[in-house]
Amino acid sequence: MDREKHELLPVYSSDERYWQIFPVGGDLDVITTNRRPRESGPSTDRLRPQVQDTSARIRAKNISNDASKRNDLSFSYRLARIETSLAALACQSALFREGSASNSMKASISDHILASAGALFYREGIRAVGIDRIIEETKVAKATLYRHFPSKDHLVAAYLQDRHERVIRSLEEALNEVASPRDQLNLIFERLHEKADSPEFRGCAFALAVAEHGDSERVVTVARAHKAAVSQMFGELTERAGVEAAQPAAHLSLLYEGALATVAVGRDPQAVLTARDCALFVFDAALSSIKTAEKGRA
Repeated sequence: MDREKHELLPVYSSDERYWQIFPVGGDLDVITTNRRPRESGPSTDRLRPQVQDTSARIRAKNISNDASKRNDLSFSYRLARIETSLAALACQSALFREGSASNSMKASISDHILASAGALFYREGIRAVGIDRIIEETKVAKATLYRHFPSKDHLVAAYLQDRHERVIRSLEEALNEVASPRDQLNLIFERLHEKADSPEFRGCAFALAVAEHGDSERVVTVARAHKAAVSQMFGELTERAGVEAAQPAAHLSLLYEGALATVAVGRDPQAVLTARDCALFVFDAALSSIKTAEKGRA
């Protein structure tokens, strides 16, 4: 069939719907409408896509019976190509959704393993919990566990990283809850006291991990990064209060870490409140020294 003569196929009707096909740059564009287009005029022009094509439209009324048959075959052939393309797109969409679901499932399995292993590590100890114990708890195959975490060392480091993010997020929430730096400091220790008053509390997870797994560079690196982040938060808190000296922030950080260690050994959450009182005293003393220095300069 001559492409130039049949650039625009005639209108076909089926169940009161009219189909018109326009080739666009080698592809096909199908337009359906409930309104039968006129042989010429604005309504037909509105259906026609804006393509640079000056070929005349073939009019259905002027086509002979033989030509109509040929056009029927052409229409069926092109419609089949369109249906094939749509089927291919549907397959690609299904594969994309399947891939997304697969990635989501992988993330869910990884999170499940991490949550279960993390709870065991903190409750029972890192060395006391072996891979078989984790597999039993998580109900996953050993191959699945090692696919997500190549070794126990990787799993412990991931557990600490996850805990680091949760602790920092909790501290940031306390900082955002109140405006005054002194109130922020007070709230940080009060939140720690709430955690320490739980029977599941065993002290600082990072100190425990280094004590048990200190020969692991991954574990030590995550633990040190966490301690540095907490110390930095106290430094930013004192800076907001106008304290430029680094020593008060170091004292506050040490009181926070000391409270964690004392509760782990003595199992007495009251130690956190004692540390809070000391921290507030250090904070007030730092501000007082600043005011005294300002008066001396005046």
